[in-house]
Amino acid sequence: VERFPSVLPDLALVLGPARAGRVRASVVFTTGEALSPAMRATIADAFGAPVLDHYGQDEKVGFVLECRAGTYHRVVEYGLLEVVDDAGAAVPPGMEGHLVWTGLVNRAMPLIRYRIGDEGAVASPGEPCPCGVTYPAVVPSLTRSGDSLRLAGGHRLSPRLLNQLLKECRSFAAAQFVQAGRATVSLLVEPLAPDAVGAAAAEAEDLATRLAERFAAELQFARGPGE
Repeated sequence: VERFPSVLPDLALVLGPARAGRVRASVVFTTGEALSPAMRATIADAFGAPVLDHYGQDEKVGFVLECRAGTYHRVVEYGLLEVVDDAGAAVPPGMEGHLVWTGLVNRAMPLIRYRIGDEGAVASPGEPCPCGVTYPAVVPSLTRSGDSLRLAGGHRLSPRLLNQLLKECRSFAAAQFVQAGRATVSLLVEPLAPDAVGAAAAEAEDLATRLAERFAAELQFARGPGE
């Protein structure tokens, strides 16, 4: 099983805890989003299998795999990694900063010292990982920090989840989420056509209500340009 962390907990709630007689997964892979401890526990309980996270990008500049010992290992053949502060200066191992990648596999479009918008740290030197893998350990802590909505109560709303919900809105030509504060997110919508204004408003209000109920945040619908 392989899916985004924001999707699997919902599936886990439908499945319920793993039980005798039900087919179990051998392993569950997560990717594309930050995986919280609570998400990991819920997914593992439902599928009756270990959850292993991995990290990569469409740009193909770096690849990180989690082993069964819980260590994130950087595949060195895939890309070079630097961790820098806001000013672009290198930070020491164990200190969190911005991940800067130089890809080694994408010959069509090489990216050099690419600051991708993710945060993390290179692990401090220590004992070899018990899994036996000798690749260096890293700690990716936040993926696409600029794209996620940070809501009241500490919730983070992934852009991937928002994109999936927007695909259900057939009357939108374009949409934008604008966050003004921890508890307020405005949804700006451009209708697909002049005669779709009413349908777009109804779908936007329904979407805002669903998100507010799920994430306990205030989301306000505002008409966008073009209406």
